[in-house]
Amino acid sequence: MTRPLSIIKILLYGIILTVPVYSFDVQHTRLGETLSIFRFVNTTNDSSYDNFHILLRRRLDYELLFPGLRIKAWDSPYTDTATLAGHSKYVLFGTFETDSVSRENHLTFTIINNKEGESSWKKLPAGSMSIDDIAETIILKTGNFLKKPILGELTVSSNPPGCDVLLDGVNTGRTPKVFSVESGEYRIRLDGEFLDPFEQSVLIEAGKTVDLNVQMNFKGYPTFYWLAASSALTGLAVIAFVLEKNYHDDYMNLDGGLNKSDYKRAYKSYARANYIGIGFRYLSIVGWTGTGFCFFINRSLKRRIFGRN
Repeated sequence: MTRPLSIIKILLYGIILTVPVYSFDVQHTRLGETLSIFRFVNTTNDSSYDNFHILLRRRLDYELLFPGLRIKAWDSPYTDTATLAGHSKYVLFGTFETDSVSRENHLTFTIINNKEGESSWKKLPAGSMSIDDIAETIILKTGNFLKKPILGELTVSSNPPGCDVLLDGVNTGRTPKVFSVESGEYRIRLDGEFLDPFEQSVLIEAGKTVDLNVQMNFKGYPTFYWLAASSALTGLAVIAFVLEKNYHDDYMNLDGGLNKSDYKRAYKSYARANYIGIGFRYLSIVGWTGTGFCFFINRSLKRRIFGRN
């Protein structure tokens, strides 16, 4: 019994080695779509990249990252999409190379949609990444590419750039920002230091791109409130000055022979108006100083943020 079993194992092993295509069909088919992964060309001295396409296929298969999508790995390098147009909807291939200047290894990989004539390529610093990190990045980019027909794209930019982007209340980073999201209505909010917040609802449709370019409005320090307060205080200071002068004139024009209480009462009215006038004058000086400070600081900030006067 041992020898026949050994012979069968040898035959099976020989058949596996002679088959040029490795494939694994996920049970839940996705309209018969297939992703073909070609051997990644390795022109570097690092042999760990030689069978990268097999590692990638195993990750896609065993982790069931794309249920219903058939995954095939080819031992030959990619040559022409036309030969696969009738077999695979998606094609993935790449090349590991060594930069002639930095001597660092990098990977350039491409994903092609044969049916729609679309493609996407990326470049990764392979020398500073582990094999698993490279595979993880490619899987992420591949997933975004495969989901493109059922997702919409939202591009958010602003002037000035660097504003916080909140998508449905969640801070997702800073402008410029690109989102791949499911179709539906989303609430976008942009926040920036010394800028008025911006809010708008956007409708995303599958397979379409929405470009949202926002011209932010400068907010700065509240110059208007300082100006309004300074103007009001100046007006009150003028009124207090007029009253002070009238009380002073009344005091100086009192007839002789009056009771001391009459002189004292008139002087107190003048002194009270004088103290109030001095207070309003000092407050108006503070107010106009704050107004000037806000004006010149805002001018400097606006030049720094927007790059213009």
